[in-house]
This record gives sequence, structure tokens and C-alpha cells, in this order.
Amino acid sequence: MMLKRFLAVLVAVVTVMMSVTLHIFRDQVFVLSEFIRLDKHEELQGRSVSPRVNIERPQGTSTQPQAATEESIGQVLKKRVEHLAQVCRRPGVKHSGFLDIGTVGLTTPFRVCVVPKGGSTAWRAYMNTLKHIPKSQDYPKILVARHPLARLASVYRDKFLEGYPLFAFNKTFKKITGSRQRWNTRWTSYWLPALIHKGLVNPSPDFFEYLTKKVVDDNNLRNGTQKLLKVSKLRILDTAVRSWYSNAEHIKLMRRFYNASFSMIDFLEHVLWTRDLGMEDRHWAPVNELCKTCVTDYKFILHLENPEETKYVLNPLHLHKTTVPRRHISLGTSQELSDLRYYENVPKGLMIKIIDMYKMDLELFGYDKDCI
Repeated sequence: MMLKRFLAVLVAVVTVMMSVTLHIFRDQVFVLSEFIRLDKHEELQGRSVSPRVNIERPQGTSTQPQAATEESIGQVLKKRVEHLAQVCRRPGVKHSGFLDIGTVGLTTPFRVCVVPKGGSTAWRAYMNTLKHIPKSQDYPKILVARHPLARLASVYRDKFLEGYPLFAFNKTFKKITGSRQRWNTRWTSYWLPALIHKGLVNPSPDFFEYLTKKVVDDNNLRNGTQKLLKVSKLRILDTAVRSWYSNAEHIKLMRRFYNASFSMIDFLEHVLWTRDLGMEDRHWAPVNELCKTCVTDYKFILHLENPEETKYVLNPLHLHKTTVPRRHISLGTSQELSDLRYYENVPKGLMIKIIDMYKMDLELFGYDKDCI
């Protein structure tokens, strides 16, 4: 009798476990099938929507003249470093910042700080060709800057598809632009947070409470561990979005907003929103904060817009035989038009806030806020 009861209980337990396992398996298969379906839909949409693609030319206007000779280039670079040191000595200038580990700090064979959308892909590829060269203290520390407004335009072209519907981010687009990100990665990292900011997706109050708890007060950054937490702030929003919504909720929202798009105004307001949360993405966080500009002894401050400066710096190091790639493929409507066109319809009040966010980058690196 006892044996029969035991066997009955055992059968019941096994049945429940199999049911739960099957349910989980079906859920995972459903999610996987949805991503496959979306990917196939991308291909179909890609046949009817063919965004024009341009080879992005680094643009930006410096307050210092472009140099034509090695001597004048040297003078420009010297004055730029002197100007930076001068600004950093001013009362009230923040001397903090952090390197986004693994993203902007390139150290083989010398140290280069170059941020996302500031030439990082090209420089990383270049530095990989120099892996065989030992590190040396004799090599200078280099910072590569880009006009903040041109950098923002580049982020908008790439991450927010220059205003095209989200379904335009298909295999054709990725093949042309060289993007390796998956559709659902873009969704959780950029598009869903932007939809939340626009009020099109309403998270519960607990969502923002979670974000608030994760924010680290700058004034408490006294040791290495806390600095790493400061770095992690750049990824908290992405992490929250990924974990807060279930797979089924993500799929439902993806279907609902698959045809959504973002204007330049939407994008700039989103940038300011992430800034207010203290969680701006590293693709638009100010260069001076990412590269610890005022606490690092940079020998050269290079402008991405002037490739002659890079040649000037690399020539004495005998590292110029491998050319630093200049071109970056990104979504755009024309090669000839300036990045300034993206700001033509931006309200003055919004533009003032954006300029204020990047005022230190403009000042430290010698850029004109009115010209890009």
C-alpha cells in the first residue's frame, strides 16, 4: 500500500516537472521563432525600403585654423594642449571622469583615448595592427576629439537610423553599414528606452525606482570599486530595460512599434533625458568625461576632422606605414551635405541645452559651437 502511494506521488511529481519544463521550452521556442520571424520580415521590408547609404566624412570646424605644413600643424597641436591646460586650471572646472573600460582606452603600444562615434572603430583596427610592438613610456598619450554636434549626428544616423522606421534595420542595412548588432540589441539598448522617454511605453514606478537606486553619487567616488560602479552607470538603463520586461512583453512591444521612427528632435531630447538620469550612453557621453581629460597628461589632442594631425603625430613614431582608416559607413541621404542639416529644425531652447551639455568639450578641444 505504501509502495503504491509512493509511486503515485512520484508519478505526480515527475508529471509536474515535465509540464514545467515543457512550458519553459515552449516559451523559449516562441521567443526564438519570433526573432526569426522578425529577421525574415526585415529581409522582406529591406526589398521595398532601401535607405541610401553614404561614406561618412568626419566633419567639424575648429576655432583654430587647419594647418597645411608640418610646422604649422605642430604649432596648432601645441597651442591646443596649452589651451586645454589653461581651461583645466580654471576655478570650478570638474577634474573627474572615467575611462569606459574596454571601449575607449587603447593601450597597445601607446595610450589613445578615442570615444565611440569619435573614430574608435578605425583606431581600434589600427592599434590591432601594432600588437607586436611592446608598450613604451616613451610613446605619447593621445586623445582624439570630434565636434560634439557632428558626433551626435553620427549617432543619430547609425543607432536611430536617421529617422527611418525601425524595420529598416535589416540584413541589407547591416551588410552595407558593417553593423554587427542584432535587432533586439538595438531594441533594448536604444529604441525601447527612447520609447519610454517619449511616453509611448509606460513602465511602472518601480522601474524608475530601480534606476534611482542604481545611480552612484559622484561625490562618493573615493575608490576603485566605486569608480567601476560609476562606469556601470552607462549600462544601467540598458540592463533595466532587458530585465524589467519579460520575453513575451518584449515581443509584444516589438510588434507594436516595428514601424516606429525617431526624429532628430526625439533623439536630442532622449540624450538630455539620459543625461538627467545620470545614465547617458557612451556613444554620446562627453569626451572630456570619458577620457578624464583634466587629470591625464595628454601630449596630443587630435581632431578627427583633420587627418593630417594624425600623420604628423605618427610619423616620428615610425608607425605611419599602417594608415589609420578614415572612412566609416553610416546611414545618410547625401555625402555632400553638412551635419549641420540635422539641426535645422531643432528648437532654439533644445539646442541651447545640447550646447550646454557639451560646452566643456567645445571649450577644451577648441571647437566652434556654431559650425560643424
